[in-house]
Amino acid sequence: MRVEIDWARQELAPECVGPSLYGSPMADLPNKSVLVRTWFGDDRAWGSLVREVLTPGKEGSLAYTTLVNDPECEGLSPEALKAKHLGGAIVSFLADEITLTDPEHPILAVWVLPPQDYDRGDHKPFRVVPAELSSVDTNINDANLDWEDFANRVDTNGIYRGYADVRESDFEFSVRSIMAQRLAHLIPGAAEWVSRAESLDGIAGMAVISPDQDPQSVREQLASLNSYPTALPWDWVGALDADHADDQRVGYIKAFLEEIGEHALALGTVLASLASGEDYYLAFVTPPQFEELSRLFTAHGMSAESVRRGYPEQSALISAWARGGGRRVRTEPEAVITAAKRAEAPEETR
Repeated sequence: MRVEIDWARQELAPECVGPSLYGSPMADLPNKSVLVRTWFGDDRAWGSLVREVLTPGKEGSLAYTTLVNDPECEGLSPEALKAKHLGGAIVSFLADEITLTDPEHPILAVWVLPPQDYDRGDHKPFRVVPAELSSVDTNINDANLDWEDFANRVDTNGIYRGYADVRESDFEFSVRSIMAQRLAHLIPGAAEWVSRAESLDGIAGMAVISPDQDPQSVREQLASLNSYPTALPWDWVGALDADHADDQRVGYIKAFLEEIGEHALALGTVLASLASGEDYYLAFVTPPQFEELSRLFTAHGMSAESVRRGYPEQSALISAWARGGGRRVRTEPEAVITAAKRAEAPEETR
């Protein structure tokens, strides 16, 4: 059985951003770049690798590689991958035992294009750290750069780490990790893989809330996030219950989340809704993190939203607050969830 999300390199729709899952036998690999798991000795290591692959690069780029998690591919060699590949890619990738047992998870890059008359060199496989996978995948498969541009810049261990091995800040990593967690929920199976890895390192920073969920469980789920503001007050819940006594559960949860967002912002924290649809995908972030998340999500056809009472341009005001060093931006209240990418006129007050 094949489960796949279609995508195009130039236009990424919100429901199909990033790599996709492919569950068919190896004899029927997709006609595109793939990352094939060939060692099945550690599911947590695979989940950790998936999370790293889904994490945007330092410039916000994503790898368009299709993830293949099929036991029939166990032990698949570079030569076998090349023989089974249907075309549509110059380079594809293997997650072998070395990849999944080495702490850096170096992925094996394999030249899969059939021999051409103009071929020069042997295109020997090399390894690439997950953070540079999008660069190798995009530049080679789009013919922006040659194989040698990467293969000739590996270190003494045969690993490509980029043109400059610059250590990123905790701020940069946290923002891109949050986006990776959201992307995992767009890919069948990926969220489960990633959750197995997170159970070990405890970096989960996003909650998935159903609109008909019990309010107490919503509170517990949000409180379990590593970015939860511990000073967040809850003495307002009784008044909210009275005001919304006649509401359906869906309407109450919306108002409940907006009130949480309002009190979080008073503490200098944004409750961000990340490309929410039927469910809410929520994370507590700082205003600068929210601004960067908004940029990343907008660049990939999605939106990051500020959950609070306020006008539709509220998120833009939060961005201005972030650029101003965190000074409070005063606005008139209105119960909505505001989209960072919208710039329409304010809705009429109720």
